[in-house]
Amino acid sequence: MSARRNILKPPPPKGGDAVSSKPKEFAPNQKTVPTGTLAKLLIFTTAIVVAPLASYFLTVDRVFNGNSTYSAATAAVVANIVLVGYLVIALQEEAGEDSKKKR
Repeated sequence: MSARRNILKPPPPKGGDAVSSKPKEFAPNQKTVPTGTLAKLLIFTTAIVVAPLASYFLTVDRVFNGNSTYSAATAAVVANIVLVGYLVIALQEEAGEDSKKKR
């Protein structure tokens, strides 16, 4: 039978370091993410899932007559278009923030 060891934890320091029930406030140098940025991320996340799947299933029978290779290539192209679109918008947003900081 193994021996059970009781290790006592030291009491928390009496300063302000003890865990409190109050929510922590943001530090002055910590920034929150703007709502517009989160909305763009949500839109492009949905687009990166829906657009390639939709393009595959719409083209497999209607455009390429059952050739799934061409439909898959179309879906890959659509996914890359959505990705590049997100990158362009993100870079424009970043450039806009930089120009505001310079002023």
